[in-house]
Amino acid sequence: MEEEKKQDQPEEEKQEKQKKKRSPASTAEIAAYRRRRRKWWLFAIISAIVVGVVLFLVFTSWGLYLIDRARTVYITFGIDAADFEADWSPPDLPEPTTPGERAASALVPNLASVDPTGQTVSKFAEIGEAAVPYLVNALKRGNVPTRYQAAAALGMIGDKAAFKGLVATLLDDEKVVRAAAALALADLGDRRAIPFLAKCLTMQSRRVRFAAACALQRFDITIGRVVFTDLAGDPDYGKEAKQKLAGLKEGKPEKDKFYRQGEPLPVIIRLPEQQ
Repeated sequence: MEEEKKQDQPEEEKQEKQKKKRSPASTAEIAAYRRRRRKWWLFAIISAIVVGVVLFLVFTSWGLYLIDRARTVYITFGIDAADFEADWSPPDLPEPTTPGERAASALVPNLASVDPTGQTVSKFAEIGEAAVPYLVNALKRGNVPTRYQAAAALGMIGDKAAFKGLVATLLDDEKVVRAAAALALADLGDRRAIPFLAKCLTMQSRRVRFAAACALQRFDITIGRVVFTDLAGDPDYGKEAKQKLAGLKEGKPEKDKFYRQGEPLPVIIRLPEQQ
């Protein structure tokens, strides 16, 4: 009879008795196993989310835009007007003694008026290194056409002795001069210019932001994508901005020169009052 009663006991009671028979040690092991399993599931879910976010950022244009925006903030952190040496002034010019110095000294007055053909700038480029002190001096002491054409000439010469003067010119009162200085720094190829150019991406002027973005692209720095994206619908810079974005996608940065086949770039020659 007792055996029949035992067989008739519900399955639940049997399981309950088995639980009671378990030792405290085995119960603790089961609980620990369950905790570990929950942790692994949580880790797997978080990992999947992280991988998804990374793939989104890497393979979507919006993700690349966000990455470049973050890099812009990171690179420009700590750069202020003092670092630009806004109070910089060029050294006094000595009397020209060599043929190159005399030719450069005689050409400087020609910078005072806009030369749409770029011949004046090209002549300075032909003179080369001997013209650098005179052009650097003109960055601070000439009128607007003098300053931005001097920056253009320094970029074509490519002498790194002009670096300090061009960086200071990024704070010039005129937007067109700041834009010219940004592109000239790219022509110098000195990577010390990168944080200063990145700082220019935060300036109010569209002209300066666009020029700085083009300059950074020449250094294979893609944070200019932020500016190109923002200006893609702009009536003045939209077409060129879209071309730059296409170049970034193809990995083929285009070199920006001040003059192409005798035609000046609008970003440089457009008069200051025209934005």
